[in-house]
Amino acid sequence: MKPPILVDFPERFETQRLFVRSPLPGDGPEVHAAVRESIGELSPWMGWPKEHRTVDDSEASARRARVAFQARSELRLHLYLREQTRSWASPACRT
Repeated sequence: MKPPILVDFPERFETQRLFVRSPLPGDGPEVHAAVRESIGELSPWMGWPKEHRTVDDSEASARRARVAFQARSELRLHLYLREQTRSWASPACRT
């Protein structure tokens, strides 16, 4: 089996309804807004929303996710509905 760093994975792809891409520097404000909007639904089930207290926290998270994506140690993706410009979901897969 190849080491994860050698696995090719697209930076972005699209479907009829979705635009999917890897995290990028500058994603912090939109990630923070999405987390804050859903904090009540997320917090009872997940601990990570507490790490997004400020926009800077969310920006740091996005940048760490970018580095992890490039190292292939975690493949977090940002999903957008084509009709919207705001992030819709952000699933991750750890290797």
